[in-house]
Amino acid sequence: MKLILAGLLFIILVVGCHSELQNQIPTEQLPPQQVLVRTVVKNMSTWQGICMAGVLLSFLGIMLGQVKIGVPVLATSLFGLGMTYAQIRYANLIAIICLVCGVGVCAYSIWLQRKKFQEVVAGGQKFKELNPDLKDKFAEAQNLVQSVFTKKAVKKVKGV
Repeated sequence: MKLILAGLLFIILVVGCHSELQNQIPTEQLPPQQVLVRTVVKNMSTWQGICMAGVLLSFLGIMLGQVKIGVPVLATSLFGLGMTYAQIRYANLIAIICLVCGVGVCAYSIWLQRKKFQEVVAGGQKFKELNPDLKDKFAEAQNLVQSVFTKKAVKKVKGV
């Protein structure tokens, strides 16, 4: 319980300091090292602050013996921190990769749907060939279930 309260307090301080420090400290009056700290705090996003708090809290949890909680929180926080830095540094590259991957996934999905449809039609044809006595009942069942659009698509696949 103490760990949770300490973590919440730290997160509130980090997020609160992030928004408060932006307007209170004039950079002209600070020594160069403090200007650098102010710039880092000013440019830090809320997610980066939360991830940093997660890293610190996970170290605290590991030191207090809560390894089962501390290690996953540490891994998740470091991954989130890395992703926020990568997003800032490589935003254009990430956007291009996501666009290309999105188009690729859409194309693969369309290809897969067409292949499934062709296999279903081929299965129906094979059933008719293997069971000539049930051919009329199979056609009757398909006429009851299929829409006009599906019937046209099946004819297109069959080449009729």
